[in-house]
Amino acid sequence: MLFETEKKALLFMKFNNEEIAEENEKVPSRAYFCEACAGWHLTHFIDPQRNKSRTQRALEWLDTQKTKQKEQSESLKKVKEEKNKIQYETNTYVLSQLLEIDRLIKNGNTDEALTLVNHLLELCNSKDIKPRLKKRINKRFLLLTEQQSINNHNN
Repeated sequence: MLFETEKKALLFMKFNNEEIAEENEKVPSRAYFCEACAGWHLTHFIDPQRNKSRTQRALEWLDTQKTKQKEQSESLKKVKEEKNKIQYETNTYVLSQLLEIDRLIKNGNTDEALTLVNHLLELCNSKDIKPRLKKRINKRFLLLTEQQSINNHNN
């Protein structure tokens, strides 16, 4: 039953509990405010903390779900940030190695440069390297293997 005020709920209980007890073992013992309908109801539960209304339990469950969702979202955000950091560091490393390969080629150290290119190619297979860097690595590989082929042909 729904009551407009706590006083009306308690008065109903006062004047009707004997009759309710004759028909039902669940005799109202207190009134409580219902957040769902903004009205007052009666309950046979004595302890308001132990026996919360369905609405209150639902609201608490919803709060718990929101908290879990927020924690999961924050955790996912941290994972993405860490992944981006690793990807940035890996691509920075690849870029520095490409510069080193260019220096080696310029100084005529093609064997050492090819070794470094092969290392970067292996890295490309295991890491998330930017496509433009992969292209640069492949160009160096083609250039070096072509030079090595020419050198072997001349010798």
